[in-house]
Amino acid sequence: MSRTAAFFEGVEDTDQPHESSAHDPIVVRRAEMRARARDASSFIGSLLDLPRLSGPDRRVAFRQVIAELARGSTDEGPSPLEGIRAEALVRAIGASLEAGLADDLDWLDAGAAGCALYQIAAALPVGAEQREIGRRVLSRLLAGKADSFAVMATQMARAGGKGLLGTSVFARVALLMELPIGLEMPDCALAFAIASRRNLAREYVVGPSTRSLPDRRLAARILERAARDALRRALMGDRSGVRIVGPAGALEPVYARLLGDREPLVWRHVAIARGLLCPFTDDGVTQIENDLSAKLSPTEWRRAAAAIGGLAASKPDVAMRVASRAMRDGLLIRDPGAVTPYLWGLARTAESEPDAARELFDLAQGARPEDVADAAVTLARELGSGAFVEHARKRALSMMGGAPRSDRTDDGATALRAELQRCLESSGAADESIGAQLDRAVRAFADEGAKAAHERGLALLETVRGTVDALLAIDEAGSGDAASSALARRTSFAVVRDLDIGMLERDALVNLLRLDNREARLKSAEQAVEGMRDRAFTWLVEREIVKVGSLPADTPHLVLHLARLKTMLHLLDGEGVVRGDEDDSAAQARFQRAARALATCLNENPPPALRRAVMATFARCLDALARAGACDISDVALVAAACLSGPRDLETLAEASMDPDTRGLLARIAAVASERSLGSLELFGEEHAKVGTARSDSLRALALKLQHALEAVGRATSLRELATSGTESDVAIALENACFGLAQVNAGARARVLDVSSDSSLVRAMGAGQTTLPRSPPRALSSLIGQAIAAGEHAAPSAVADATAATVEALPRSLGGVLEAHLGKLADLPPQVSNIPADRKEPAPAAELPAWVPARRALGAFHLERPLAAGGVGSVFVVTRVEDKNDPDAERFSLKVPDYNANAARHLSEAEFLTLFRSEASALMALPQHPNLAHFVTFDLAARPKPILVMELVEGPNLERLIDTHSLDVERVVQTMQDVADGLAAMHEVEVGHLDLKPANVVLRGGTTAVLVDFGLAGRKIRLGCGSAPYSAPEVWGHVPKDTKATPMAVDVYAFACLAFEMLTASILFDAETEVAMVSQHISHDGLPPKLRAFAQDPRFLPLAELLFAALRRDPGSRIGMADFRKEIDRVTAKLAGLPWPLRSKAA
Repeated sequence: MSRTAAFFEGVEDTDQPHESSAHDPIVVRRAEMRARARDASSFIGSLLDLPRLSGPDRRVAFRQVIAELARGSTDEGPSPLEGIRAEALVRAIGASLEAGLADDLDWLDAGAAGCALYQIAAALPVGAEQREIGRRVLSRLLAGKADSFAVMATQMARAGGKGLLGTSVFARVALLMELPIGLEMPDCALAFAIASRRNLAREYVVGPSTRSLPDRRLAARILERAARDALRRALMGDRSGVRIVGPAGALEPVYARLLGDREPLVWRHVAIARGLLCPFTDDGVTQIENDLSAKLSPTEWRRAAAAIGGLAASKPDVAMRVASRAMRDGLLIRDPGAVTPYLWGLARTAESEPDAARELFDLAQGARPEDVADAAVTLARELGSGAFVEHARKRALSMMGGAPRSDRTDDGATALRAELQRCLESSGAADESIGAQLDRAVRAFADEGAKAAHERGLALLETVRGTVDALLAIDEAGSGDAASSALARRTSFAVVRDLDIGMLERDALVNLLRLDNREARLKSAEQAVEGMRDRAFTWLVEREIVKVGSLPADTPHLVLHLARLKTMLHLLDGEGVVRGDEDDSAAQARFQRAARALATCLNENPPPALRRAVMATFARCLDALARAGACDISDVALVAAACLSGPRDLETLAEASMDPDTRGLLARIAAVASERSLGSLELFGEEHAKVGTARSDSLRALALKLQHALEAVGRATSLRELATSGTESDVAIALENACFGLAQVNAGARARVLDVSSDSSLVRAMGAGQTTLPRSPPRALSSLIGQAIAAGEHAAPSAVADATAATVEALPRSLGGVLEAHLGKLADLPPQVSNIPADRKEPAPAAELPAWVPARRALGAFHLERPLAAGGVGSVFVVTRVEDKNDPDAERFSLKVPDYNANAARHLSEAEFLTLFRSEASALMALPQHPNLAHFVTFDLAARPKPILVMELVEGPNLERLIDTHSLDVERVVQTMQDVADGLAAMHEVEVGHLDLKPANVVLRGGTTAVLVDFGLAGRKIRLGCGSAPYSAPEVWGHVPKDTKATPMAVDVYAFACLAFEMLTASILFDAETEVAMVSQHISHDGLPPKLRAFAQDPRFLPLAELLFAALRRDPGSRIGMADFRKEIDRVTAKLAGLPWPLRSKAA
């Protein structure tokens, strides 16, 4: 027996009390103390004792509590403070604060101490104690090093994430995710906590997955790290993490979106995450093997290659089998670029299986040396230093040394090789590139803390500023000799690449600056970064984008051009502009300038080797504009359709876009361009319905109207079927209205996306022949159909083609192509068919009724059939009496509803406007029956929802259409002038003015007799601001000379002179871009505006000009009366017979 055993042989085992001493108080107390020592949570009792302890005893007890809370901070179970009464906890923490114990925690690891304090703050009720502890928690969170921040942030994330959504904290999370894997930071646990909490996942992963490049990249890196933590859990038997943050869980759409991202900086991390978790997902390994099949594309191959590295982290033997088979099957021969993502994935392999990582790396010996070298440099950044990184560096250098030199005709390729060689040969401390300095600054967050990292960020900001200055100073033209030019190009390549890696590929510099959360300093630093981005942007636009389109097909230096385009893409995709920021305007202007330059470049047809890169850059630019709120994604689709007519180009643009809604719209417009079918047009409209914005809704409605009109054309067996009554083609008018609406939306899209209101050359290059939209829809198509029906003849194919071209002139090419494909049929349709089949009597609806129309389609005693027109102050409908609505032969009328609009709002409230309408409606009862006036039927001032005015429906073309389509001659114009003058004279005899005289309100009954229609403004009082701007006298706009009485009759005389000039010359007498400018023209002359002055220079037209002068005087009292005007018409037009129309002054 040993001496120790002998000693213990006679010692009583006090841990097992004798039965006789089971109730001994001393024995019981000792047992309780031993049990309490074994139970860690029992130390929380010390917390409750704090108020009654003092001095060293209180300090000791507080330390015990903090240490125990810190020890359990990494557990995901309940806090030891759960269940403690709030009042007791408040007293205990109050005592510790009073004693200064909460500020004396240097004896404990900073992160652990912060976690302990956070648990206390979370358990405290709202009050002073919670605020004090919370302030200390936040201070430690922001001031600590990366590891302590990660531990605290993880605990906060598990508790719901309150406090992790501010800019400063977000920056720290982003920097933590940038640190090398080799530092073994607790970043994966934080990433898992973020990805597994819905509110945090929404802010850090889900939302950013559709935003800028740095946002998407951070979301992808969080997913990779979350997957690594889920793998750790799964290897210990807990597979719930795989379901929570894996590709088959709640984040499945995000995985799919980021895995499909076109940017390797993004998708590689999600591919690795997929590989990490594939051993624990259904058919995960099989899916990777299938994606390596030769039947698929590089998109699948490269993502599967990256996943192999993730797989090797837990199943190295399986990964080796998959990789070896892929290499034997010729993966790197089919797609040499697949080696780079394959090697990227080995970062996670090296973390846990370094030997396997070396073996897998060596499988890439046959790859291009530059690709292997590039991947080795990236691995060094991802992993930090280590045996595997050194192995990869030496292998890459060996391959670079043994490979033939790059193509010396490409200065970009030469410079790239030199840069890779430099990165592989230089040590981290000696590398002075922006990328290397940025890595060291981020590393300072781990080694020294946030303050030191921020200071390094400020120093790096100055380095970047100097680098941008150097870039702008490079003269690539040199002194003219080839050697200096080549040196300048290679230097610019190295500088641009350094800026791209250090400032654009990731937001680490901005996040370093955001470590200081003082608003003024932060804003100043961010503005400095924006300024440097702007200068780099200007250089790229001027040195690259504006020149790419004119490069020859066999242009040299492709690597140089591609690198610059990639940098521009990253610059455009890398600015996370938030909607509504007050400083967005400068960034939006930059995006618009880039969009103009890229659109011009694409129209100039860049070299095939560069075209795809230009389109990808254009796509990211459009994404950035939509992200910044400068435009709607519907605008993006329209501009893309105008810039790119080829379906394949549009498909490429769709693939390059990072916004799912934009991608869907672009894919639909590509189908429209390819198929030119009504089905594709319908799907295009439906895709807009998914977007759910006001502009997308407008486009959807317009696309639907186009579809309906074209369907009606497709069903028609004669031109007559396209007209509801008479010769007016309702279907064609509806189609023209829809095209005009699309043209308006298209013009707005161009202005918002490209800001090309003053750049007509680009507009013409985009296929929009009209740089300025007309004020009303062109009526070439409906006029042609009406003429053919009236003449009883086929429409000539050339005339149909011309009318179609005029209709689609201002539309995007793709949409215009659909109309061209379907309207050619009009030339084959006879004007009339005697027996129309029953199923063809009703074409598709020509137009929709306004939303305010009651469901029963009745206003007063009248049933609305269809819109007739929309005037300046009202809407006009074709109606029948309610009791006749089912009678196809019932008499039809024209019903006008007053519409309070912008013109009326100049001087009248809506109530005043409607009161005037009601009071003036009775004046129409005084109108005489006259062949040149539409007959008054009735008015109903009590009709709901609006009062109505009902007049005779006059069938025939209106004067506006005849002028627009040049369907007049001088004799017909003179006769029309006489008819209109007769009608006005009849109205003036009863002292009633029309007050809205214009070409659209003159209809030629049966194509011969001119009739005045639309009496919505007619009456005995002038309504200020109510009228059509090109024809309204100065008094309508409130400009009346002193001591002069303005009358409705004088207003009509002025308007008739404007109308007569337009009929005679097919030119609007007062024409301007804006209504304000037009009103200014009316009040700045006294009877002889510039166009009339030029017209009067021709002696043949002088008498006519003098008559118009008498009608256009500024003073209403000085104007000729309508009866006298009518008498003079015959005299001044007598010598016009036989002249060609429209009249043109020889002097002009």
